[in-house]
Amino acid sequence: MTSLAESVELLFSSLCEGKSGISLIEHFDTSQFPVRFGGEIKDFDITKYIDKREANRMDRFTELAVAAAIQAVKDSSLDFSKEDPYRTGVIVGTGIGGIKEIEDQHIRLIQKGPRKVSPFCVPRLMSNAASGNIAIQFGLRGPNMCVSSACASGSHSIGEAYYNILTGRSDIMIAGGSEAALTPLGLSSFCAAKSLSTKNDTPQKNATRKSTRNFSAMALKTTATTLPHRLRTAMAQQRLWHSHSPTGKSHSKGSITSTPTEPARSLTMPPNASPYVRFSASKPINSPSAPPKAAWVIPSAQRGLSS
Repeated sequence: MTSLAESVELLFSSLCEGKSGISLIEHFDTSQFPVRFGGEIKDFDITKYIDKREANRMDRFTELAVAAAIQAVKDSSLDFSKEDPYRTGVIVGTGIGGIKEIEDQHIRLIQKGPRKVSPFCVPRLMSNAASGNIAIQFGLRGPNMCVSSACASGSHSIGEAYYNILTGRSDIMIAGGSEAALTPLGLSSFCAAKSLSTKNDTPQKNATRKSTRNFSAMALKTTATTLPHRLRTAMAQQRLWHSHSPTGKSHSKGSITSTPTEPARSLTMPPNASPYVRFSASKPINSPSAPPKAAWVIPSAQRGLSS
C-alpha cells in the first residue's frame, strides 16, 4: 500500500516505468505550510477489504496495515483454518501510530469538551492497533506486538518476526510496517525540523534529491507493507546455532542434533552470549526425547547482526 500503487503488481510495473508517487497534498489545506507535497495515497478505499463498521474503529495507519495484510495473506496462499492459531502471530511496526486520531479527538476536546471524546480514541491511536486488528481479522492468537523505532520500525518488525520463528516460538508470522503521518500535525512537525524538501513547484523531480551540490531533504509519505513469514523450525534453529558456533559445527553435548528431516532436540547458547529470552523444554534439554521447544535468542549487539 503506497502512494504509487495499491497492489504488488502495479507497484512493480510503476517502478519499472519510472513513475513517482510524490504529488501535491489534497486531503487537507496546505496553503500555510512551507511544504505542500508528499506521498499521499489518494484513492484508497478500505471497504474493499473490510466492512465500514470495522473501519470506523481504526485510524488510517491501521486501515492500511489491515489491507496490506489481507493482500499478503492472499498472495501467500496461507489457509489459517489449517494452522494452529496459537503458533501464528503478528508484528507490525509504526513510528508514530494514530496521529490523525489524536488530532481529531483533540479538536473535539477543545471545541466540545471531554464528554465528546470518542470511546474508540485509545483503540484507534495506540501503536499496536495495526497488529491487533490484523490478528482479529484472521483469528490469530500467537505473539502479537508493535515495534516502534522511527523509520526502521517496519524493518525491525520483520527481523523480530524472523527470530520469533527462528527460536521456535511461532510457525508463521505476519510482519511489516504502517505509517499515516501525512496530517496537519505530522507535516507541521517535520516542517519545523526542516527535514522536508520545499521544492513545491517540481515535487516529483526534486522532492528527494540527495546530491551533495543540491541536497533537498525528503518527502513525507503514507505507506503500509506486510510479509508472511514461514520457516521450518528445526532447520531455522539449526542455522541459528551454526551461525554463532566458532567452528560452525554442532557439539556433542547440549547442541542441535537435528537433520533437515528430523526435528531439532536442543540448543546450547554460545558461552559468550547473554540471553534475553529462553523457552524451556518439557524434558531436560539433553534428553534424546526432548521436544524442540528450547531455544536461546541472541541479542543483536552480540550476534553482530541487525534485526
